[in-house]
Amino acid sequence: IVLATGLGAVLNPRAVEAAMKRDWAMAQHNSRIFLAIIGITGAAYLAIAGWDWTLNPMPHIVPSAYDVRGLVAVSILGNLAGASVFLQFNGLMGAQKERDLTVISWMVSPVLVIVALTAGVTDAFARPLGRLGQGIGRYAVYERALRNHYALRPSDRNATV
Repeated sequence: IVLATGLGAVLNPRAVEAAMKRDWAMAQHNSRIFLAIIGITGAAYLAIAGWDWTLNPMPHIVPSAYDVRGLVAVSILGNLAGASVFLQFNGLMGAQKERDLTVISWMVSPVLVIVALTAGVTDAFARPLGRLGQGIGRYAVYERALRNHYALRPSDRNATV
C-alpha cells in the first residue's frame, strides 16, 4: 500500500489528465506501469515475507504475525488487490464520475461485510479475504466504468456505470 501510494503521487495526476482528455493510450500506459510495478514488487514481497522461512527476517521481528499459517500471505494478497485500484479511482475522478464511484462503493463494499460474516469459519482470514474480494470487485467494476468513459462520445459524458 505504501508503494502504491508513492507511485500514485506520480501517476495519479497522469491518470486524471488521461481521463479528462479521454486519452485511452495514455491511460493504458500509466496503468501498465502502475500494475507492473505493484505486481512485481508485490510478488517479491509475498515470496520473501509471506511465510516463515530462513530468508524472511519478519518472524524474528514480529513472531506473532506468523502464528496463523498463511495469514500473512493472504493479507499481502488482500493489500495488493486493494492497492491495485488506486490509479483507476483517480482516473474516474478525472472523468468526473464521482456518482459512479459512490454507486460502485455501495455495490462492492458489501463483499467485505459478507466475508466478515464467515469469520466463524475463516477465523483470522476473514478480514484479508474480504479485502481481497473487495479489491478484485472494485478493480473489475472500475475497469468497466473507465472503458465506458473512454468509449463514450464527449456528448455522452455523464453516462453512468
